[in-house]
Amino acid sequence: MTFSSESMIDPFLRLSEALTGEAPLDRQLAGEYLQRVRATPEGAHVGRLLAEFAAIEEGGDTDAAMGGRIMGDTDLRKLVKVIILLWYFGEVAARPGDVPAVDGHPEHYFRGRFWSIVSAHVPGLSGGYFGHWSYPPDN
Repeated sequence: MTFSSESMIDPFLRLSEALTGEAPLDRQLAGEYLQRVRATPEGAHVGRLLAEFAAIEEGGDTDAAMGGRIMGDTDLRKLVKVIILLWYFGEVAARPGDVPAVDGHPEHYFRGRFWSIVSAHVPGLSGGYFGHWSYPPDN
């Protein structure tokens, strides 16, 4: 199964929702993340990952099949880690142990799913007035 860049977005979005457990995810952001994923060394396996996920979707029991068929494959597991990091933090590390590279738009960092999950504001984007940190929180 071959995918064009545009035809990859919806399968990538469904895969991302399955991997993160978050739905619905933003389709436009999925397109931007897909471009970033494809630019990584692991991105060479995107077509194979999406084809494998499509086969899993057809067969049902997505969680069990993903655990064996995707996470059991070293190359696909590495790619999955990149995708998850992007959705949660808006960043990816080039190699294990590297500091994540901010190679996307700054909005990707601010839109990371992590911040809403932990009910925290994004560091560097408090939304409060100057000095708000000196007062106890309202809640």
